Amino acid sequence: MKVLKRMILLSIFFFTILSSAQNGGKMKKKFGMVDTDNNNKISLEEMITFYKGKKTKKGTPVDAKAMFLGLDSNDDGKLVLKEFIKPVNRKKASEKSKNIKKVAIKQVSLAKTEKLFGLMNTNGDNVISKSEWVKYQEAKAKKLGKPAKNVNLKFLGTDKDNDGKITIQELLLDVDWKLAKQRQKIQ
Repeated sequence: MKVLKRMILLSIFFFTILSSAQNGGKMKKKFGMVDTDNNNKISLEEMITFYKGKKTKKGTPVDAKAMFLGLDSNDDGKLVLKEFIKPVNRKKASEKSKNIKKVAIKQVSLAKTEKLFGLMNTNGDNVISKSEWVKYQEAKAKKLGKPAKNVNLKFLGTDKDNDGKITIQELLLDVDWKLAKQRQKIQ
């Protein structure tokens, strides 16, 4: 009986090793197919190109970006074979995706704010005076065919340091309505 148990355990052990080696060989071959520039590293672009149009076993499109983010364990933006053959860390992929979206939103917001600041700062002194603010807000409202609302209140809530000027840093922040109303009461 002991001999039979040992034989079964040895069979399972060797089967596991053989299966793992075969799977490793398949993954190495797939790695070579994805690594189109043959630099032994897979970029996000290579991953997306390889999986474009491919489906999962469930029939949904392969999310190559999420897969890449979940495999890139050292966050260097490249996958080496050691990373590629490991299971995808879905939790890490999800967290990285959220962070990437936040950064992208901030970059878009910054670009839009810089453009807006340039439009308002008509005298080029790198601050928006109250008169520049009012002039811009009224012109914008007129263009939209609406009356300019809360122009002074918005200025008070945007001018965080209450120096009578708005910097680009202040413009990046949301209007502080509570602060604006407090300042309005004082005036």
